[in-house]
Amino acid sequence: MSDLPEPVAYETPADAEAARLAAQKRRNVWLGLALFGFVVLVGVVSGLRLAENIQTVSGAG
Repeated sequence: MSDLPEPVAYETPADAEAARLAAQKRRNVWLGLALFGFVVLVGVVSGLRLAENIQTVSGAG
């Protein structure tokens, strides 16, 4: 038996670039989903507060 280490498979620059772009795309998708969720949350809260104010002003509440 030999004490030589096993050969290491190095990525080519093209493979590294493809992996970097894939990771960037995943981050962008999650960031987009988070921003969309925030916009929906702000819209729902604003709508509920507006409806509450309309009921208060009109005397229906």
